[in-house]
Amino acid sequence: MGHKSEYHAKDRISALPDEVLILILSCMPVKEATRTSVLSRRWEKLWTFSPCLELDGSSELFNIQCQFYSAPHGPQRKKEVLDSGRLRYINWVNCALESYHACAVDKFRIRFDLNERYRRDIDEWVRFAFEKKVKRFELDLSLYSGGVCRRSNSYPLCSQTLPLPSAISLTSLVLKQVNVSDEVLDNLISNSPCLECLCVGGSTSLIHFRVAGPMLCLKYVEIVVCPNIRSLELHAANLSSFKYNGPDIFINFMNIPNLVELCIEGLYVPYFARKMPLLSTSFSQLQKLALCVLRIEKTMKMLEYPTLSRLKQLELFVFLHSDESLLVFSRLIKACPSLSRLALKLTGLRSETETYVGRNVKKAKKCLHHSLKVVEVKKPTKEKGAHHSLKVVEVSGFIGHTIVTKFCMYVIKNAIMLEKIIIDPIDPIFKGTPLENRHSEEVEAARVAAEMLSCSLICTSFFFFLSFNPLEIDFSPFLVMGHKSEYHAEDRISALPDEVLILILSCMPVKEAARTSVLSRRWEKLWTFSPCLELDGSSELFNIRCQFWCTPHDPRRTREVLDSGRLRYINWVNCALESYHACAVDKFRIRFDLNERFRRDIDEWVRFAFEKKVKRFELDLSLYFGRVCRKSDSYSLCLQTLPLPSSISLTSLILKQVNVSDNVLDNLISNSPFLECLCVGGSDSLIHVRVASRFLCLKHVEIVMCVNIKSLELHAANLSSFRYNGPDIFINFMNIPNLVELCIEGIYVPYFARKMPELSMSFSQLQKLALCVLRIEETMKRLEYPTLSHLKQLELRVFLHGDQSLLVFSRLIKACPSLSRLALELNWFLSGTYVGRNVKKAKRCLHHSLKVVEVKKATKKKSVHHSLKVVEVSGFIGHTIDTKFCSYVIKNAIMLEKIIIDPIDPVVRGTPHENRPCEKVEAARVAAEKLRSKYFLGDKLILM
Repeated sequence: MGHKSEYHAKDRISALPDEVLILILSCMPVKEATRTSVLSRRWEKLWTFSPCLELDGSSELFNIQCQFYSAPHGPQRKKEVLDSGRLRYINWVNCALESYHACAVDKFRIRFDLNERYRRDIDEWVRFAFEKKVKRFELDLSLYSGGVCRRSNSYPLCSQTLPLPSAISLTSLVLKQVNVSDEVLDNLISNSPCLECLCVGGSTSLIHFRVAGPMLCLKYVEIVVCPNIRSLELHAANLSSFKYNGPDIFINFMNIPNLVELCIEGLYVPYFARKMPLLSTSFSQLQKLALCVLRIEKTMKMLEYPTLSRLKQLELFVFLHSDESLLVFSRLIKACPSLSRLALKLTGLRSETETYVGRNVKKAKKCLHHSLKVVEVKKPTKEKGAHHSLKVVEVSGFIGHTIVTKFCMYVIKNAIMLEKIIIDPIDPIFKGTPLENRHSEEVEAARVAAEMLSCSLICTSFFFFLSFNPLEIDFSPFLVMGHKSEYHAEDRISALPDEVLILILSCMPVKEAARTSVLSRRWEKLWTFSPCLELDGSSELFNIRCQFWCTPHDPRRTREVLDSGRLRYINWVNCALESYHACAVDKFRIRFDLNERFRRDIDEWVRFAFEKKVKRFELDLSLYFGRVCRKSDSYSLCLQTLPLPSSISLTSLILKQVNVSDNVLDNLISNSPFLECLCVGGSDSLIHVRVASRFLCLKHVEIVMCVNIKSLELHAANLSSFRYNGPDIFINFMNIPNLVELCIEGIYVPYFARKMPELSMSFSQLQKLALCVLRIEETMKRLEYPTLSHLKQLELRVFLHGDQSLLVFSRLIKACPSLSRLALELNWFLSGTYVGRNVKKAKRCLHHSLKVVEVKKATKKKSVHHSLKVVEVSGFIGHTIDTKFCSYVIKNAIMLEKIIIDPIDPVVRGTPHENRPCEKVEAARVAAEKLRSKYFLGDKLILM
């Protein structure tokens, strides 16, 4: 207001809702996510609600292994270093699980080199995950980050460890270096009807493995390095991907009509290659084949392969030896008429000192010259087998050896539709590790050989794409037959599948998502399939309100501006819904100031959402961003509007500034068996609310500003959170054994405080209590509170008038022996008593209040709080009232770790007025600094 505006960098991340922040944290490693807890009090526990617990210690394990490579260590020293790392990892995991607060886990990953010795801890982790109804479970105890091997002391997974009924939600199970028997695995599969991915590696207990059942959802199966396996049966109609690495056994491919990806590795490859003609009918739909060949056998040269008509991708990982030839795979390539991509990964030949010719540039040139000469001589006598579909060839581990160069020449000359060939000289085993650039001289020789090959081919009208760093590769199209290639920047985003793009668009506001429709014809309709329709007009509503605050308007003009904004919002929502094509809606939100006049449009929106089987429905027609108030013309929700059978999928229902009657609410609750969250605010029609049934899934109930409500009955065994703001009524807390969070606001607080001793049995498990006190009454000073033994967090929002005292809450604080966090939000309504008007008066006020505390210290009995560690005070102004309370807390909280003082008025916190220069704020800061010096707080006091 008249001051020159200054630039202030705004923390936009913290402005996001908790759900979005938790989603962001779930994409980060746990170690990085936990570090955000120091940012502010809001961030302190956010990471503990992340649905993903990826406790990955592979980086630390790699560092330990590098110590063994870089410096010589005896066996005893190696064991000590590894055991020390194991104990550190176990302690870290245990601490993370103790701090975790989420009710369910979407993804749980353990990754470190552990064995039978640590069975007790691993058992606890497995139980924890399954009790949290884990969906994706990974237990990787291998020595080298997923590289399983045969080990005698692997951890055994037993039936006693697994609470099998909790495995019903399991969709992915990965067990590496874990001994799992046939019986345990069969039980897991049979008790997991939603299981889609199964991976078992390094198990010596697996003998006869059977995946059979027409109702199985399994899509991916991987059996790797299980040396004692004798038989394997696959009878899964939905199976689309299979990977096997193990001994020569009989694999019964019975019914796998949807198998499109197959990976065979190790000793089983030659046996599989010989049996392929017999198994061809099982692989009729195969689109991708990957083979890992440990040694090219001579018998492979004469093999006949069946025609794989649908195969589009072929990946070959080959361990090369000096006397072998890659041309044995030419028969397999010819058997794939639709092959468009060939990937060849080579390793092993670098160690062959006699035949490795890429040791320096000179030898590489000689090798290349010889191989090109051999190819040119043999070209007229060899029959040319053209590959009409092959467009992309990738060769990693290229070293310029004759074996590799001959194969590259063969592919280039026979693939008549070839667009690019990608050559990477880095050994694929070391790709992506610190050892990647270990053989710098060998890599340089390979680069020279590749450049010479490129130059030779240009003379024969072939173009060649050379890559030394695939992470920075430009996949631009290359013109063939002598035309000059041009650079074309590729749109990597559009290369993603539609499902991923729709998922990305669902995280964006609808307006921003709709703007992507102009990018291309593919993007034109993508946003209309987003599962989230958040039609939030709160930003436009805020701009309209700002016009009223900044410039004077007469009531008629105000109404015209507001109605114009309402019509624009309604037209925008109607257009969005007309364009929408998805079959179902996960989240549907309407947020704007609308009333009964616009009933027709709102009715259509409600019907649209419920017909689309909406899961999370929010209808917020409040005046100020979710803050409900009493309004005479609120929209009324009727039974005729609701197609109730469609509400069966509803999990969250939020109605703000919506009149909903008892009958309508009862029908909604009874027809929504999966409803977990219910919020009703600003309803004048709500009289008698009854939330009662032992089968209800309700976990959160909120009843706010329903002024005509007369009674409220709660009988929900799963209820964990309840909030109430309304008149003094009788609330029947019948059966709420799991209630851990309670929020009471408004004029009901004094009545609730008096009734707390009678209600103490209902709040035995309470961990968080929030009270919003409109006025501190005299009777509150003499109240006796029941002991809340489990309460850890107490939040007080107080509206202060005149000569009141905050010390009336000391009795409540004493009644919470386990209290660790106290948050106090102050809203001041002072006139002549406000002494923090300037810095000088604030100093005098503080000096007086401290003096009073010192005088009374000798006469008052000290009440010690043993658990209180964190105190937060927002709205601090340096008045006698708040200074006395801060002094009381500092003196009595003997375990206090930090006291956070925020002088910004809570009303303007988070608004554009937050950073306005203010003399009152400066006075409060001076008063807070005085507290720091008086009580030697140092870093314990954090001034916002």
